[in-house]
Amino acid sequence: MIRFIEKIPNGWIIVLIILSGVISLIPSWLQYDIISMDGAFQYAPVANLYLKGAFLEALTQKQLPLFPILLAGFSWISGLDIEMSGRLISVISFILAAIGIYKLTFLITSSKASGLTAVLFMITSRVLLYCSVDCLKESLIVCFIVWANYSILKGLHRENKKYALIAAGLFILGMGALLRSTTNLFIFAWMIVWVFHKKQNVAYRLLAITAPVIVVIAAWLIKPDLPIFVRSYDLNLFFGKNFSIMHFLNGAWSAVDSMFSAGNQGAFALVLAGFFLFKDSRIYRFHTALTLGLFFAVYAVWGFASDRYSLAPVIMTYPLAAAVIMKAVSSGKKAYAALAFAVLAFSPVQWVYNAFDSSDPEKLAQKDAGIWIEQQFGPENDIITNRERLAFYAKGNLILINTADDIKKSGITAVDITRENGPELKSSIENKGGRLIKEFYPVFIYK
Repeated sequence: MIRFIEKIPNGWIIVLIILSGVISLIPSWLQYDIISMDGAFQYAPVANLYLKGAFLEALTQKQLPLFPILLAGFSWISGLDIEMSGRLISVISFILAAIGIYKLTFLITSSKASGLTAVLFMITSRVLLYCSVDCLKESLIVCFIVWANYSILKGLHRENKKYALIAAGLFILGMGALLRSTTNLFIFAWMIVWVFHKKQNVAYRLLAITAPVIVVIAAWLIKPDLPIFVRSYDLNLFFGKNFSIMHFLNGAWSAVDSMFSAGNQGAFALVLAGFFLFKDSRIYRFHTALTLGLFFAVYAVWGFASDRYSLAPVIMTYPLAAAVIMKAVSSGKKAYAALAFAVLAFSPVQWVYNAFDSSDPEKLAQKDAGIWIEQQFGPENDIITNRERLAFYAKGNLILINTADDIKKSGITAVDITRENGPELKSSIENKGGRLIKEFYPVFIYK
């Protein structure tokens, strides 16, 4: 089987990857119910500012600019709304990332079978599949990081166009840093590789990478309220906490948990073995180990970790896991081969299991209620509700309520009775004379 795969032309393999990626996304696309909170209240509002021409206001928002700009641009060109534009950007990025992980794996292993194995691990990742049909930037970040690292590694593997490829890779990573600040950890890992790639002049190279860090910290100390320090590059996450042993232990445990939860658990379990068993591409192994270590350290300081944030570093280990799988399959040892096939089988099984999920009726009710409100009353109304994303679909101004005491004014009110205090809110509105005008159970709309 492996010999057959190695004979397949690369063009056909790319077609196979595209088809496999599309097929893997279909169940998640069909199960989609409602936009993520980040999409609704972080990315979409800023993108709408760009569409309205309020560029200065958009650029001074807390969000890093690249994803909202792409959302606005895609929406303007296609005529689609922001939510659908974000979803399609995610899908396209997912497919491109799958092609990139194949090319990266083939570059460092010279094995098409290993490349396809790495793709299999990626396109069956539960968290990535979930993010890649939503208005989220996860698959775009993964796409940038995979192709950037491919470009850098390809430059390091050849003499002609070496510096152009490395520069292109660093530029893509720089663009990724305009999506999420954690992309800088990949850049920093490459800087460490550069500092220690030879013994001569290490001190000068070390100064070259520490000087910008010192400048950034100094700028934060002088003016911590700069927009760039408000959210993604908020250094209070590192310097503004009361640290303790339990804080670090919680962060460390969250790091391990998130890295296993983010992708294919079986594949990631093989990565540690891969650092010892896979002898090719020492630079790739060193950079991958550095990146994982940096993420682990950052999570320990934060005191928490995110599955979504862990996607990129975990997916970058898949070439290593794929190489271990192929080594085990061709080892001639039945126990190793059985373990390898078990990990391979786990990937489609995991995908099939997730494919049987279904849309959440309660979330669909929020969406339907919001769309109905916008159709009946138009946009820009005050929406008094205990469900934030309902206001997004109503294209209105959110007035969030949690208890009856929060209801300070009358207007279009929508209450989800499945939320905590939901029944009490419903009773309070009715006692105050609220008139029920529509029901999308469990959402009740009053006027």
